[in-house]
Order: sequence, then C-alpha cells, then structure tokens
Amino acid sequence: DQIVVADGSDVRLLSLAQVTAPVWYNPLLGGALASLLIAGLAWYLATMPTRPTLRVAAEDQSVEGLMARRRMLHESIADVERLRRDGEMTPDAYLARLKQLRHDLADTNAALVKSGASIKPETMACPHCGGSLPLGVDRCDYCGQIVIA
Repeated sequence: DQIVVADGSDVRLLSLAQVTAPVWYNPLLGGALASLLIAGLAWYLATMPTRPTLRVAAEDQSVEGLMARRRMLHESIADVERLRRDGEMTPDAYLARLKQLRHDLADTNAALVKSGASIKPETMACPHCGGSLPLGVDRCDYCGQIVIA
C-alpha cells in the first residue's frame, strides 16, 4: 500500500503502515480503572470512624446562651412530638430522643438556677386568635394558624 503525494515542486511516494494502539488506550480498561477508583473511595468513606458528637456543657454558657438553649430544646421537643404524631418516627426512636432532650433540658434548667436566673414557664400568644401557646410549637391548637416565633 503506497500513496503518491505531489505538490508544486516535487512528487513523493509514501508507504502506509497499520499501527495498533497500546493496550492501555482501551476504553474498557479506563472504565474499569475509574470504577475501581470510585469503589475504593466509597469503601474508604464507608469505613471511616464516625465523628464524636460535639457536646457543650451547660455550665460553660452565659445566662443568655442558656436561655437560648432552653428555647431551642423546647422547640426540639415540639418537633419530635410532631414527628411522632405524623407517624414519621417510630415509638422507640421517639422515646429515646425525647428522653435525651428532656435530660438536656433538665441540665440547662439546673445551670440556669445555679447562675441565678429565674425560670418561669414560657408561653406566647397566637398572633391570629390570641390563644396561649407553649414555647416551641409551630401551630396554634385553637385556630390552626402557623406560628413563627
């Protein structure tokens, strides 16, 4: 297999030769290597030890921080009760989470008493009907209005 190539000043005779690509140019090999890399990364991420939870001692916070933590715990308790009521949480998970939240709330209340702050039941008024609502709820029990505190 030869080809004649001519241009303005000369004529050349070229020979054609078939050259095969190296084995690492095979697209199947590239896909297999990429799959192995992804599988290795997934295995590494799956076997990583879990991060320890960050716990902040209630005694280390200011009175304002403790009051904010208390409010957040009330809202978390209301959220957990709403999840149980809607059927999105199993009874065992509900009891475990509620026990932990009530324990944290008791620790926060004890730290507030130790710091000299007064603890009173916190309620808010519904902006629509004026009904008294406990802190942390997101819907009025009287009129059904969504409350954003």
